Amino acid sequence: MKSLADLLLNHKVPGVRDAQIRHAIAEELTQLLQVPIEPRQVKYKDADLVLAVPPIIKSVVKLRTQEIIEVLQKRDIRIATIK
Repeated sequence: MKSLADLLLNHKVPGVRDAQIRHAIAEELTQLLQVPIEPRQVKYKDADLVLAVPPIIKSVVKLRTQEIIEVLQKRDIRIATIK
């Protein structure tokens, strides 16, 4: 009889990839903007990035959108829009 660990070994854990992407985005934005951004403030789905940050930070993000997209593309994260 197989153990539970053996059964789960062959199945992907839901949400792990999304959590890794959110963490990578938060890390890159923190380095780029010099403002701490937590992974819980980042939502990413279907190449759409939504940030739950104060308006002043959103303004900076809008001004540096192209630079942010380029940095994230280097980490294989595709961004179509930033909201």
